[in-house]
Amino acid sequence: MTNKILVVAALSISAVAIAQSDIDAMQYSQTSFYGDARFMSMGGAFGSLGANISCMNFNPAGIAMYHKGEFVFTPGLKFQGENASYRGTNASDFSSKFNISNIGFVAAWNQKQSTSQINNQPYTTDPYGPGSTQNQPSKPKVELPKFDRWAFGIDYNRIADFNYRTSVTGVAPASNSIMSSMADAAEGYTPDNLNQFYEGLGYATGAIIPVLPGTLNYDSTSGATHYAGQNAYTPGLTLQQSKTIQSSGRVGELAFALAHSFNDKLYLGGSIGVPIVKYNYQSVYTEYDYKNVDNVFKSIQYQENLLTNGAGVNFKAGGIYRFTSGVKVGLYGQTATYYTLTDNYQNMVTTNYDDSQYDNSSTSQLGVNKYHLKTPGRVGVSVSYVLGKLLAFSIDGEFVDYANARLTEKVVDSNTGISSNYFNPENLTIQNKYKGTANIKAGVELNIRPIVLRAGFASYGSPFGDVLSGKFVRNSFTGGIGFRGTHNVYLDLGFAYTIWAEKYYVIDPAYVQPANVNYSNLYITATLGIKFN
Repeated sequence: MTNKILVVAALSISAVAIAQSDIDAMQYSQTSFYGDARFMSMGGAFGSLGANISCMNFNPAGIAMYHKGEFVFTPGLKFQGENASYRGTNASDFSSKFNISNIGFVAAWNQKQSTSQINNQPYTTDPYGPGSTQNQPSKPKVELPKFDRWAFGIDYNRIADFNYRTSVTGVAPASNSIMSSMADAAEGYTPDNLNQFYEGLGYATGAIIPVLPGTLNYDSTSGATHYAGQNAYTPGLTLQQSKTIQSSGRVGELAFALAHSFNDKLYLGGSIGVPIVKYNYQSVYTEYDYKNVDNVFKSIQYQENLLTNGAGVNFKAGGIYRFTSGVKVGLYGQTATYYTLTDNYQNMVTTNYDDSQYDNSSTSQLGVNKYHLKTPGRVGVSVSYVLGKLLAFSIDGEFVDYANARLTEKVVDSNTGISSNYFNPENLTIQNKYKGTANIKAGVELNIRPIVLRAGFASYGSPFGDVLSGKFVRNSFTGGIGFRGTHNVYLDLGFAYTIWAEKYYVIDPAYVQPANVNYSNLYITATLGIKFN
């Protein structure tokens, strides 16, 4: 178990918590529309448009529109900028990262081709002589060929990205110190019973100290052990607080999809998704007496390290119906995703004093915790219109209820043998704190061969219920270009520029004001595609 302040890639709310929290649940519940370049450049609005490999991770019915097989490979490059304002001080940061956005293939084949001919008896004799129209066989009635087609695909698609770097800095009074938080967390416990990932490290390095009998702040009636931070005895002390957060990793989903086309009118499909999680987080929080008011204390640094690995499973199903040659409607859904995750974590506190001989550092043991997480499912509806081979337009709407996320770790009472969920308090917080929201995606494509132009928009709603605008709502503006020739090889380029704003707490929200953080990132991809029979 660990005290940790998590920067969530998609939802950076920081809070001191023991072990896992509602923040962990939101981190893995939020996904985005990474995929091949065509998919991304149209905002991911392929719920009814189909014929795209990334459909396997959203509406697998879309691959039933393939008439040929296809292999795609999509590398990507992400540039992220960040600006944070905390107590009147601004700080900025920038990072870049290369990754694989998408790789996979689809195979398609016809199940049958049947042509029925009615009353097609061969002509034998005509008693009325050559050239007579009497008694000739009726004209054959021919039904048009019917095509039932299958498609199968395997695809790896990045659905969440954790590559972020954030810096926050500002000046705060001593009452906002992490040492005050540690002292309050230690209140009433003996040194042997302190949390060795947080306040125990503060005690080991002298950042917090026991308030002994006979001292000014000791309450003799309670009999409990009391603590105070090193800065508690220095009136007028102000601290320079700063925090740098570096995270990396992703959720990459491996999908296995099967879909069927009924005479190019109705398309049905399903896929099994196996999302694979890797998340690496490190934060360094520092506060120091930058005016040298205290003649003993100089600075304290609290560092957190977390590595999370795991995998999950979900199922997706969908259908698309072609009303006319140009209008299609799609309906799709995804079950909850069931993850098994393992956290490896270790924290460290370093204190520095004006007299350097008292400098101290303490590192926690390596902690390991395995737990289960259920992230919410989602449903979506899509409408698209295709004008010949010239123009395509699509719009998707999705609903997801973040209040349905759940953490699970069963514990058994040794006395009664009754099992219970260790995370019941966290799950109650999730139910009360988060809400249902909508994701809206739209895209357009203009085909002027050999050039194809694309543009799109995607808005992913906040877990607090806001749609299109507000804190934690992510809006993406997308575009791209494709090159189609007479050969079976094609190239697509795409980009997505995403902006969103968050509130972030450098330590426990009970002790500090939030920082306002504005994020923007530019994601550029290139897809190489090869079609085959």
